[in-house]
Amino acid sequence: MSEKLQQAIDAVQAGDKSKAQGLLSSIIHSNPRNEMAWYWMARAVDDPERKKECLGRVLAINPNNQQAAGELLQLQQPPIETPRPTAQSPVTPAKKKSGISGRGIAWLIIAGLVIFLGVLLCQAGKGSDTPEHSASMAELMCEKFVKKELKSPSTAKFPREERKSAPWQGKPDGYYEVLAAVDSENSFGALVRTRYLCQIHYVGDDRWVLDTLDFLD
Repeated sequence: MSEKLQQAIDAVQAGDKSKAQGLLSSIIHSNPRNEMAWYWMARAVDDPERKKECLGRVLAINPNNQQAAGELLQLQQPPIETPRPTAQSPVTPAKKKSGISGRGIAWLIIAGLVIFLGVLLCQAGKGSDTPEHSASMAELMCEKFVKKELKSPSTAKFPREERKSAPWQGKPDGYYEVLAAVDSENSFGALVRTRYLCQIHYVGDDRWVLDTLDFLD
């Protein structure tokens, strides 16, 4: 295990997810097939969709990673809510009904998800080793390019609420536009927020090319 990866793992365990994301992004940029880096990136991000994206990359690299498969399955399970009686309505004993109970339905949902995950793993093992590109991956790669332009990249934080990404209109499949913001220290040590527009495209083999990067503020 590299020293940088160990530092990232220590940062995740210490709760410093921003530092961990910066270190892991650097590792992934250098080696997009680093299974451990993708797994710990899933631990470092808070957004469920980005967690799924990272765990999916782990399973595409190694379909036998049971820990990643289990965590992805948990993220895909819908929440099961138990209805509670209202204070205004008297609680009466429920009559027994024939058919499938609520618990039975829950088990059927879980079984279906397990089957779906099994099919997904089989397809990952049989198909191409290169996962498809996505808007989430475009966001991650744009953050890497943005950090290269900052005065203090180690202080960079990318607020989720300021981030929007979509396919680049008028361009072929694999082209994306990312409109987002970064908080980082300037040359005077003051923390400032800067919005940026990043246009990027995927060229295969886990490689991305930056087309334009404009800082808007």
